[in-house]
Amino acid sequence: MSLTKLQHGGRVRRLRARIGRPLLASLLLLLLSACASTPPPLGELSRAEQAVASARDSQAEQFAPVDWRLASQSLAQAQEQIGAKQYKEATRLLQRARVHADLARLRAKNAHTRAKIEAQERENAKLRQELLGERL
Repeated sequence: MSLTKLQHGGRVRRLRARIGRPLLASLLLLLLSACASTPPPLGELSRAEQAVASARDSQAEQFAPVDWRLASQSLAQAQEQIGAKQYKEATRLLQRARVHADLARLRAKNAHTRAKIEAQERENAKLRQELLGERL
């Protein structure tokens, strides 16, 4: 190799070292600050709490116990994660709680509707028997 190529290669290496280290340090600082600046998921917490309350009001604990339990547990775990400042995991758990609470509420609503339909069918059969003499 010629002397100029060696000198040029040395300059490039020095330039890379001079630019690369600060650039690497800046990227690392940016990454760490992004992790540290994640805000607590307070909006998601509020939405999950409202969904769980709505499910409770729909008697989901009775009519959809599995989904109700999963929603309640996910909400409790998310609150623990918020206390530990693990906001990303808390957000995931809050979303899970909301989905299970919505599902529990809909299943409870479905059970209520089914019960009303069955009661109406029994009433209709009773009226048919009274009016038309049909057997039950």
